[in-house]
Amino acid sequence: MTEESTRLAVLRTILQYVAQDRTIRLSDHLGGELKGFRYSFEGEDDLLHLSIARADGSALTVEEAQTVVAELLPGMPAALIWLKPGQLSHHFYMGHDDLVASIRL
Repeated sequence: MTEESTRLAVLRTILQYVAQDRTIRLSDHLGGELKGFRYSFEGEDDLLHLSIARADGSALTVEEAQTVVAELLPGMPAALIWLKPGQLSHHFYMGHDDLVASIRL
């Protein structure tokens, strides 16, 4: 699978989970790799958690992680995404409804 086909498959699965009111668990392995960064999604009540890290495990900046988020979710307004920064990974949280409304497949 290409990075883009993986991204689209992940977004389709997120839409299915939200429509079925299912929790997205880390064990669902809902993620992929994009331009040298790993990403994974999991659900937290009515929020979706997106984790971004470098594939090689090295540190990354908030700006680098935000670039990945913008490519993963191009229709999602940045103002609707909450950020919890780290050194080796950055974590983003967004409402299910906001995400579903912004997904473009």
